[in-house]
Amino acid sequence: MKKINNNICYLIILFFTGSMIGWFLEIIAFKSSHSNFTWVEIILNLRGVLHGPWVPIYGFGFVLLVLLGQKLKKRPAVLFLGNVVVCGLLEYVTSFALELIFHARWWDYSTKFLNLNGRIYVGGLLLFGLAGMIAVYIIEPWMRSRIVRIRPQIKVILVTFLVIAFCMDTFVALQSPNLGIGVSITGVR
Repeated sequence: MKKINNNICYLIILFFTGSMIGWFLEIIAFKSSHSNFTWVEIILNLRGVLHGPWVPIYGFGFVLLVLLGQKLKKRPAVLFLGNVVVCGLLEYVTSFALELIFHARWWDYSTKFLNLNGRIYVGGLLLFGLAGMIAVYIIEPWMRSRIVRIRPQIKVILVTFLVIAFCMDTFVALQSPNLGIGVSITGVR
């Protein structure tokens, strides 16, 4: 039972790490392409449906890619293709679900080369494939070596705090999603 709890805590920590890294990368990418907004405006209005410093699609993607990497780590080409497929499915389904639930789009790749309904495009998928390789071969092993040093009680406290904050944020977002900079409304709510 202790090992199961440790693994669950580890996966939750990976989820939040990926979610927060994704939030940070979204801010950097958005700022680099929109110089007319201040950092404060962007941080307060970006990114994702939730209001906290996390974008769950990155967290789920990070966990899925790490789990996939455990199976395919010795076959880098297959892992890269797996990363592309997993990220493509996750991004497409997430975009579709968000639009269905909130009648808004948080990203639109319609102007990008080789896009599918503006939800995914080949350039982004290749970047996610590469990011997945970095996650599997560099970030996750580095994190594992640090996380195993943390006392189990501290991990449980950290995970509990993060999960409660995330659930509260999700509840708020279901009532009033973050419709900040870059979000386009697609229908009537």
